[in-house]
Amino acid sequence: VGSKMTAGVQSIVKDAPLLEAAREMCAAHIHRLPVLDAHGQVEGIITSLDIVGAIGNAAEEERDTRKTRKRR
Repeated sequence: VGSKMTAGVQSIVKDAPLLEAAREMCAAHIHRLPVLDAHGQVEGIITSLDIVGAIGNAAEEERDTRKTRKRR
């Protein structure tokens, strides 16, 4: 495995904004980014699909908020 793995893996800290993760992934042309905790340990992985899903959810919430405001 060691001979086939990627060395110098890019990562992001858990507290980073989602937009920062998206920018890093786009700039590096990657679709997955390890997420590190405060001790530098991998806590999880964020994917480009996770980001697309979050954008979709935010758009739906915004749409619902606008509908609610219009009803008032």
